Amino acid sequence: MGIRHRTSAQGRGLRTTLTIKLKRSYNLDAPKGVRGRNSDNTLIKKVMNWAPSIRLEDGMEKTYKWIYDEMTSGKASVVNALPRAVAAQ
Repeated sequence: MGIRHRTSAQGRGLRTTLTIKLKRSYNLDAPKGVRGRNSDNTLIKKVMNWAPSIRLEDGMEKTYKWIYDEMTSGKASVVNALPRAVAAQ
C-alpha cells in the first residue's frame, strides 16, 4: 500500500489530493451490482424523516484526512496496524 499526498492551489483555496494504491483481492462469491455500492435514502426519509446532515464529499474529505493523519502519525493504530505488520514480514 502506498499513499501520495499533494496540495495545490485551485480557485478559492487549497485542494488536497490523496492518491492511494492498494493491493486488492476480490471475493467473487460476494453480492454484486449496484445494491452493494449505492444508498437510496427515500424510505428512511419517509419513515423516520431522516436525511444525511453533511454532504458525501465533506464526509469523505474528513474521513480521508483522518486516515492520512493516522497513517502518518507514527503511532500504532487500527488504521496502520496491518501495513506495519505486512512490512515487517
